[in-house]
Amino acid sequence: LDTFSGPIAESRLKDLSWIGPLACRHEAVIEQAMRYSPVFPARLGTVFSSLQSLEKLLGHHYDTISCFLDEVEDKEEWSVKGMLDREKAIMSSVIKVFPTESEHLTTVSPGKQYFQKKRAELAAGKELTLWLKKARGQVWDSLNLYARGSLERRVVSYGDRPGDHAPVCNWAFLVSKDSLKDFHDRVDSINSAYYSRGLFFQVSGPWPPYSFCPSLEMC
Repeated sequence: LDTFSGPIAESRLKDLSWIGPLACRHEAVIEQAMRYSPVFPARLGTVFSSLQSLEKLLGHHYDTISCFLDEVEDKEEWSVKGMLDREKAIMSSVIKVFPTESEHLTTVSPGKQYFQKKRAELAAGKELTLWLKKARGQVWDSLNLYARGSLERRVVSYGDRPGDHAPVCNWAFLVSKDSLKDFHDRVDSINSAYYSRGLFFQVSGPWPPYSFCPSLEMC
């Protein structure tokens, strides 16, 4: 208990060199367990003062936990993150809005080329925003056909730097094991359709079903 409580623990929990290996070990234990059974994963640092305290919590939330374990049996959580190559996407939108613009840019001086390119990019920005919103909705609906549950998670951006791929969506899907191949095939098909416009989707997993765990009040 002293490891995760008290003033010393507060400073430790801010030290990545200390908490990092524990987090990896915590994840490894849960992933090992989920090979043989559905799991209700507790977050790192979940500490009970005694076995009796744990038993009391399990008894109080028995129905919730039991229903959840039944729900996630033979299912896995998969993360899908949408990434946008903004330079490629903008140029694609420029060509779509101004089909002859890209050819014209090669025939003018570098100075005029710069200003005309910026003008075209601004005009194409609105088209890109509308297209991206529509594309995200279509992909979300398409992947949900192969999932038993889904939710949108917070998109974490690490700053806009030239050449970066900007995150545009962060989703979690609960997928039955017998639907995994269809799910992954669908992601591949989606990437083939959207990559030319700078949009692609990264899949990772399987993960313990953290995103779908109900919250349990301590009692």
